[in-house]
Amino acid sequence: MSYETISQLFLESVSKFSDNPAYYKKIDGRWVGLTYGEVGSQAKSFAAGLVKLGVSVGDRVAILSTNNPQWAISDFAIAGMGAVSVTIYPTLIPKQIKYIINDSGTKIVITENAEQTHKILEIMNC
Repeated sequence: MSYETISQLFLESVSKFSDNPAYYKKIDGRWVGLTYGEVGSQAKSFAAGLVKLGVSVGDRVAILSTNNPQWAISDFAIAGMGAVSVTIYPTLIPKQIKYIINDSGTKIVITENAEQTHKILEIMNC
């Protein structure tokens, strides 16, 4: 089967492999699996939240995070709703992040943790 979009491939994988592990995450020293069904459900919920925040087709949404399951879920949500992911490396300094946000026309920034959120607040002069 061929797919026109990554979102189509993702949704087919969620449907076909719903009970299979898609990702693993270390929690309290143990690796815990996250199934395709759970990933699909979380991506759908996250996309609904982005819509409530005013994100629509074509909008840019930045992800300021390390590579982890939540990053992927955010990316699937963004792509699935027709918005555009803007990847920002978490090692960048606020001045570099500000340039990427402004240059890309980012509407919303998703941050992984307090350290990354602090960078955004510094940019906003809060």
